[in-house]
Amino acid sequence: MPMAFRKDVLEEIQKLQIPIIRYPGGNFVFGLPLAGRRRPKQDRPKVLDKAWNTLETNQFGTNEFLLWCKTVGTQPLLG
Repeated sequence: MPMAFRKDVLEEIQKLQIPIIRYPGGNFVFGLPLAGRRRPKQDRPKVLDKAWNTLETNQFGTNEFLLWCKTVGTQPLLG
């Protein structure tokens, strides 16, 4: 099944012509090693986001981010 992205967000990012976007960003960059974000969705660990005291499900990982970047026409910067 193809990945569905929010159309309104895609359109706004395309209008802004942002050349590069970092993933992950913010506090989450320290919460999960890159390998954890590259696993198949069903194998990704859920982790506690200590900054927001919420459970991060990791359903949007590295593969999804790369596809999103291609879709909006920006370059990925992996953290």
